[in-house]
Amino acid sequence: MALYTGSSAIDTVLSRLENNDAFYPREYIRKTLNLCIQNSNLWIGWYQGSVNIDTVKDRVAYDVPNNFIFPMALSLAGRTINKSAFGPLVADNQKLWKQGTSNTGRQMTDWALLGLRKFVVYPADSVGGRVMTLSGVLEPPLFADEATTLSVPVNVMNSIFDFVTHVVQVRLSGQPFLQSMQGLKIYAQAMKQNTMWRSSGQPYYADEVKVGE
Repeated sequence: MALYTGSSAIDTVLSRLENNDAFYPREYIRKTLNLCIQNSNLWIGWYQGSVNIDTVKDRVAYDVPNNFIFPMALSLAGRTINKSAFGPLVADNQKLWKQGTSNTGRQMTDWALLGLRKFVVYPADSVGGRVMTLSGVLEPPLFADEATTLSVPVNVMNSIFDFVTHVVQVRLSGQPFLQSMQGLKIYAQAMKQNTMWRSSGQPYYADEVKVGE
């Protein structure tokens, strides 16, 4: 991990563009950096975190916090809950689906995503007030201005610089555009090598943070 200010990141991109900030405005580069930071996080999930959610007595469905892109794991009081698919989870448990832990005589064993913004647990906690920890890929922090400082994996940021250099030259034609294609190829290869979607395991680059820190 390394620290980057908005100003230093913009300067790095401009150094690859003959420092031509008249043709490539700094504000345009800042916005492009933010888009590429978001894109890289979707590819490899390098910005992760967790949030604590209190169980509610007999509640089955819970909201996914707004800053989550993709929930990956759930634990209850430090115990890992098995991730399942919603359809099979409902089918396997049939009439027991909405019964709580006191009725089934079982601890909470499974959870599943329900659409994009909700998740369900089985069996529901019949007591309530216990702490679940939801972990996953979060929306990454962005350069709000040139003074903003971000912590990003070095290899990820170098790939982002390659991508940004290409994107800001897309409007050009001829040799400058063709030369920028190499940056796109390098970025795409780096993302492919480190993509998180190969499995539900931990991405190669993972910055564990707590929501609210």
